[in-house]
Amino acid sequence: MPRVTTQVRSAGRRVAATGECIEVAAALGDLDAVDRLLEGVASLTGAVQTPNELLVGVHPSLAALRRLGAGGSARRFLEALEPVAEKALPGSLQVRASLAEGYLLLKDEARASALIESTIDAALSGS
Repeated sequence: MPRVTTQVRSAGRRVAATGECIEVAAALGDLDAVDRLLEGVASLTGAVQTPNELLVGVHPSLAALRRLGAGGSARRFLEALEPVAEKALPGSLQVRASLAEGYLLLKDEARASALIESTIDAALSGS
């Protein structure tokens, strides 16, 4: 698999490019590539400037999980994004809601429910 994302300097653009690669790998049914790409997005969480930049990689990733099912890499992917979702930055509530959706796909209803409740609480409190 070509390493397209290594040529892109901006972490936000790398996440977007990796998200597009995830969509292609999922369409091809390449579980190994999807796993590696999920780990690639997760590894960029500390480098992106805002949670909104992560959403461009999270949404294709969730679509891939829907198509292919979920595994260990999917759980690690979601867990790596949780610290970003907890920050009080623009877009963090959307990341939190997306993570809840991901945990539902993993059949982890307790974790999804906790994220949904914290998202609602944060939205209603204005934080």
